[in-house]
Amino acid sequence: MVLNACDYKHLNCNCCVINCNEVDVTVNVKLPQNLSDYRLYDLLDISSCTVKTVSFQGIDCTPKNIWIDIPWRNLSRIAGQHVYKLSFMHRKENKYITLYFAYIIQDNNPAKPFMYMHDKYQRDDYDKYGLYLS
Repeated sequence: MVLNACDYKHLNCNCCVINCNEVDVTVNVKLPQNLSDYRLYDLLDISSCTVKTVSFQGIDCTPKNIWIDIPWRNLSRIAGQHVYKLSFMHRKENKYITLYFAYIIQDNNPAKPFMYMHDKYQRDDYDKYGLYLS
């Protein structure tokens, strides 16, 4: 699974939809530039109003070329949209870079918007076309 990290304003263009059964072991996050002189110092889940710090377990905090690999066990697999903030700090200088990545987890059995009509047609006072019988 490859996700693109980008500025926040470009996040909608770089968000992808993932089926919950097609989740790999590792997410490969592609960075827009070589950040080998930087170190990942913060990874936050900013999907909801409560910001959560993500565990660094299994994450190599020094990006190699333009990739950083994150195990799925560190990320949310609940159906819905998920947005993460990557914060990098330069090793020698006082420079910081903030990037974002996002994905949407899709469930196999989503609620269908027309399901509310199903019960209506099962009642005795409607015919098979949904017309009310008086």
